[in-house]
Amino acid sequence: MPDQYRTSDMALVTYLKIKGCPTGRPAWSAGTCYWTFTSSPELKRLVELFMAKSSLVEPTEYNKVFGETKREFYDTRPALAEA
Repeated sequence: MPDQYRTSDMALVTYLKIKGCPTGRPAWSAGTCYWTFTSSPELKRLVELFMAKSSLVEPTEYNKVFGETKREFYDTRPALAEA
């Protein structure tokens, strides 16, 4: 299996999706939501650009994809235990 890059940063996930990095549905672990990407030199370069605050995307597209990412977060959230 290829190396994986996992993150819970929804802003980074949104940026990577816009840049064409495929991801599956998010998965939850210990109360945190994670998205997983296949590691590659291009993914590493994009993550480094994002962390250096040197990444640029079209704002309207970012808002649209962020909304989709947020829906994924809520759609996969485990049900809260009944009190």
